[in-house]
Amino acid sequence: MSPEIAATKHRYRRMLLYPLRQWRTFVVILALTAATSFVTTLQPWPMKILVDYALGDTAVPAVVGSLLGNWNLTVTPFVLVVTAALASLGLYALNAILEVGLIWFWSAAGQRMVYDLAQKLFHRLQRLSLLFHSQRSVGDSLSRLTVDTYCVYTLTNALLVSPAQQVLTLLSIGIVAWNLEPTLTLLSLAVAPLMGGSTLFFGARLKRRTKLNREAQSRLLSFVHQTFTAIPVVQAF
Repeated sequence: MSPEIAATKHRYRRMLLYPLRQWRTFVVILALTAATSFVTTLQPWPMKILVDYALGDTAVPAVVGSLLGNWNLTVTPFVLVVTAALASLGLYALNAILEVGLIWFWSAAGQRMVYDLAQKLFHRLQRLSLLFHSQRSVGDSLSRLTVDTYCVYTLTNALLVSPAQQVLTLLSIGIVAWNLEPTLTLLSLAVAPLMGGSTLFFGARLKRRTKLNREAQSRLLSFVHQTFTAIPVVQAF
């Protein structure tokens, strides 16, 4: 293992300490993610009830008939249309509630991680030598403190939250889609390797562009800070 790769892994391990402090919130996030994925897999079923059973000639499954029977409803096209509409609205509302909860908990955990890292970085900056601060502008230090600290948010989302959500959604939808139409499911899954290859191909270029963009933003903030700092001196003359 090269020293550069070892150093990169060490930095990642240090960053992962911050999400570990929020493990209770991440347990809730994982549960909400699983629930959201499950509800997402159920959303096509009302359309199937409408097209296959209400408007088509396919026999109504015993499960649907028993559920309607529990409400003393007769299996008719009108009842099936109303059932499909209500089920679609209910699943949409439930999915929206779960999405709001997921966003709220993830935002809360992310902000706590960012503030923890910013606090540690601020204490670190206070202990650095005068030589270090003389070689860097105040605007650059402010940029690192207020913008770069969001890297822990981005890193956690890219390595933990987003992959877990995508895997759960892909598995649940893949299982349901396979039961409905295996051929179409295979065609849909065939796109996944292409998407992964495009990510690897464009990833390095996007990283370089992102780094250049952050350096430009830091220089811009330094220039603006120096300009505002010099305004009282200029106006004095």
